[in-house]
Amino acid sequence: MWSSSSGGGPAEMAPVSAGGGGYGAMGDAGQMSAAPGATPEAQGNVDPATLAKLTFAEVKADLVVSARDMPALLMPWTLFCTALLPVALMSEALVGHLAIGLCAALALGFLLLSAGRAWKMLAATCVVASALGAALGEYDRLRYLEPYFIQERSPSFKNVSSQEKPVVYREAGYLSFTPDTRVDTSRGLGYTSNGLWCVAPIVSTAPGGEFSERVGFWAVGQDCCHERGLFRCGAVLQRAARGGVVVHGFGPGNDIAVRTYLLAAQAAAATYGLLLPDEPVFLDWGQDPKGAQEELYSEASDFATTAVLSCFAVVPVFALLLSCLNLSLTKRAAETGTGLHWNPDKVEQMRFGLDIFPRRHDPELQMDLLNSRCHWSGEVIYDYAFHLANKHTYLGCFLSHPGHPYTKLERFAVCTIATLVTVFTVSVVTVALDGQATFVRFAFIAIVATVPRNLIKLHLVQTAQQEQAIAAIEDGTGGGAAPASRQAPQSAVAFVAGASVATALLCVLCAAVIRSASEEPLGAALWASCDAIGVAALLEPILDLTLPYFGAEAGAGTALGFFGRWLAEREAYSERAKAAEGPAEAEPSVARALQASKGRRLFHGLGSELLFGRGRRPQRPPSKRPPPPPTTSRRA
Repeated sequence: MWSSSSGGGPAEMAPVSAGGGGYGAMGDAGQMSAAPGATPEAQGNVDPATLAKLTFAEVKADLVVSARDMPALLMPWTLFCTALLPVALMSEALVGHLAIGLCAALALGFLLLSAGRAWKMLAATCVVASALGAALGEYDRLRYLEPYFIQERSPSFKNVSSQEKPVVYREAGYLSFTPDTRVDTSRGLGYTSNGLWCVAPIVSTAPGGEFSERVGFWAVGQDCCHERGLFRCGAVLQRAARGGVVVHGFGPGNDIAVRTYLLAAQAAAATYGLLLPDEPVFLDWGQDPKGAQEELYSEASDFATTAVLSCFAVVPVFALLLSCLNLSLTKRAAETGTGLHWNPDKVEQMRFGLDIFPRRHDPELQMDLLNSRCHWSGEVIYDYAFHLANKHTYLGCFLSHPGHPYTKLERFAVCTIATLVTVFTVSVVTVALDGQATFVRFAFIAIVATVPRNLIKLHLVQTAQQEQAIAAIEDGTGGGAAPASRQAPQSAVAFVAGASVATALLCVLCAAVIRSASEEPLGAALWASCDAIGVAALLEPILDLTLPYFGAEAGAGTALGFFGRWLAEREAYSERAKAAEGPAEAEPSVARALQASKGRRLFHGLGSELLFGRGRRPQRPPSKRPPPPPTTSRRA
């Protein structure tokens, strides 16, 4: 038989023999130490499988960082990506500014409200990750995305003569020269400066043009020529090439390139006796505008992808740092003396994603989830990760609590409807604006990506809240365990079906409008408007952080955003805990008060306040039991 050793943890178990011998506790290295008086024969009776289980259990118990810490450990990386990607890859600069503001507000809130030492370190890491993501996003935008936009918006010119003044075409994006124009590869030159910067004059083969001393247009490239002659950059060997993309000096690195090409052109002019105007035009010969734009955006995407993957290394590095300092995020005992600073019981209930095996969930937990409770563990980073996983439209489809009454199937339905409505309607607006009035387009995205989604979501959540409340009334006490899965009522199914049909009709109408108003294929027009999905995903946490929450009871006041509600709930639950620790004679009334407050909604969101009001507790539905038979009275 097995008995627990006196000073060990759960994994420190020792076999006890009938004669008083046996084995002692597991040692720190995972080896079984022989108890005093144990014989070698007794030592040989150890089951290898049992020993392996005990060793694994002890190692698992000794780990400072566990899988439960992953949502919190991923928060710095999440903020880094949120600050980087909209700035680096989205056309609207306003979206990038909003993303940086969101990350800055979250990181500052984490830093001010985190209490534990390990959590403060994690909050400081969030601040650094947000600043680094914003800085790298700005670099990526200036280095690759701004030239991309310049190429996209710059005009193109055809039948340009190489003998014209180049200053006229400095703002051009693409130049196509006359058929008698070529690159004089024999007069190329390589200028050495951290590589070989190659230039060659663009001349005309018309009579007298090839020997013109004044050259204002130059083909350029890097590491594709000799120091004298043999210029092989771009498509100079293709006779069909008659133009190229203008090289502009906007953004970090690009201005250095233009200045270096100017030095190389000056050296070539001096070498071959040419006249160089003050502002020559440099071209990437043979490059078409579409290919140049695709190459620039591809480079911007590659830079952002590399930065995102590199920053993911913060997760294991921070976990290793916690292990070296013997600090833990979630493996801590309850702290009752600091106003419910840490609640391990709630941490056990905070689950993300799916349960491998179906289980029953506490109805109080489910009501708290439906009411969008913000304060759970007592640490704001962990609570925000859990809040975001359960409230975000897109993340909730995968990361929401497995026992959430607002099921993942309903979330997928809402997500699909909202995405289709957003993409199709934004495509119509984009075609109508023809690339102009970008702020109007952003404002339209903010409305169409928020209102329909929230209306459908609020209705489904309200329906689930009514179900949970009615179930609690029918149960009498609200106790017991809720089923592992909830079937949507017929009203919710009918509502989603109606919304789906309306969405399909809207998509068909939008597709007809796009085909009639634009020569671009429908798929290309829809793909160009997919950035609206990113805007919608970003606006949701921004609104959650800024919109007010209203107290569910009269005189309860308001709370601004997630942080305001988290602080208000922390105070409310702390007062409940103090009431529960009252004098012994007050325990019955306190217990009744606390039981009555379980699962009660403390705050309403703004949308629920406007659409449904403060709401009333559902009344008990009429009983299906037959009424009792009437009683007959007898006279004395």
